[in-house]
Amino acid sequence: MSSLQEAPKEIYNLYLQTALNIVTYFEDESQEERLKELTDLAEVSAKLDLKLKKSCEILQRLSAPQDDFNGNQEVIDHAQTLEQFTNEIEGIDTDVNKHKKFQDFQQQVQVLLENTRLNNAANVNDDELVLTQNDINVIDPITKRRINDPVRNTVCGHVYDRGSVEALLKANKQTRCPVAGCANKNYLQLDNFQTDILTKRYLDRNPHAD
Repeated sequence: MSSLQEAPKEIYNLYLQTALNIVTYFEDESQEERLKELTDLAEVSAKLDLKLKKSCEILQRLSAPQDDFNGNQEVIDHAQTLEQFTNEIEGIDTDVNKHKKFQDFQQQVQVLLENTRLNNAANVNDDELVLTQNDINVIDPITKRRINDPVRNTVCGHVYDRGSVEALLKANKQTRCPVAGCANKNYLQLDNFQTDILTKRYLDRNPHAD
């Protein structure tokens, strides 16, 4: 994976960590304002990412050698190609509803906020967590050991340890979700992994939980 392809994933991992810090250390209007600023920044990044990826596809298509009717390669008219490229990138759709990482970012922030709201309503200690849906699983399904760096598969929602799942894919790229009974039959892809901030928060606050 090129550094260009890797960048959006790393950026959204940083956004998620920042969101976790905001929810942890700020409250009320201050928290709301900072989360709004962060979400706006994440949205801008999503639009730029969509435009960049589509621009690369357009450029690759327009610069590809073309054969004429006799099977000979046509000479590329660079001025015409540039004009066509300029016209096409102006019409690129940057609807962030089509950006998977941005949508996942929003969803994780909402889950974290809901979890925090329930904690406050229940008046629990900082070292405890009220779980919104299912119990947080801190055992990696691959190594059967405690997760250190949780990543969530945005396709099926299951959480793994980053190091173990990356090692698994390095050994065999044609690997499916290791969770028994998972309905996702697609092969795992690194691009579909994103830091799971709720699990990370729980692990940080409960260093001995298993």
